[in-house]
Amino acid sequence: GLPASPGAAGGGYTAPATVQRALNYLIKGQSYGGTYVLRNPAGYPNFRGLMTWSVNWDAYNNFEFSNSHRPYLNSLP
Repeated sequence: GLPASPGAAGGGYTAPATVQRALNYLIKGQSYGGTYVLRNPAGYPNFRGLMTWSVNWDAYNNFEFSNSHRPYLNSLP
């Protein structure tokens, strides 16, 4: 799980665009310049999950987490 907003944790908040670049790597195998190497270079196309620590912090932050990631996940084939 990820913190839904900067205030949700003392650290570890990751902006939606960065999370989606990581998801593109995990799901589609599209490199984003990191050093992590997938076992399956093509990615894991059946991966379909993302979780926040607290929906209350998402609500506090105007649902940035949900509003950013739901369309991304919906766009996957």
